[in-house]
Amino acid sequence: MLNEQFWLAAAFLVFCGLFFKKMKKAILTTLDRRIAKVENTISEAEKSKNMAEDQLSLLKEKYAKSILEADKNLSDAQEQAVAMMREVEEKIKIHQKHSEDLFEEYVKQADKFVIESLKSEVLVTIFTLLDKDFENKDEQIRGLDLIKQLLKKSWN
Repeated sequence: MLNEQFWLAAAFLVFCGLFFKKMKKAILTTLDRRIAKVENTISEAEKSKNMAEDQLSLLKEKYAKSILEADKNLSDAQEQAVAMMREVEEKIKIHQKHSEDLFEEYVKQADKFVIESLKSEVLVTIFTLLDKDFENKDEQIRGLDLIKQLLKKSWN
């Protein structure tokens, strides 16, 4: 029995040796193809990674530029707003001064009108006194004194 097992084992080893010798080239070729395929996949993955990193770098640059541009636009807008506020404040001052000048002119004209109206009334009163017939000289002198006083007050 030992003999049978020995020969069976020997035959198996010879078969395996012959099988390995014949199949070695096919197995190594298949393994080489798989290795080349894996290396190709790794190479493509590295290229994709590098492209992605380049795109990420470009996007980061664009993002930084857009942030700077947005900050500049905001700063410009704030400066414009301040300039517009100054311009509006200046226009308000000008209009306020103009309104004050108009009001002063209106007051002057109103004062002048009141004075002219009072002078007219004084003249009417004077003419009324002049047309009046006084009964005696004393009344006539008092009337003339009153006319003098009215004339002094209204034209001084």
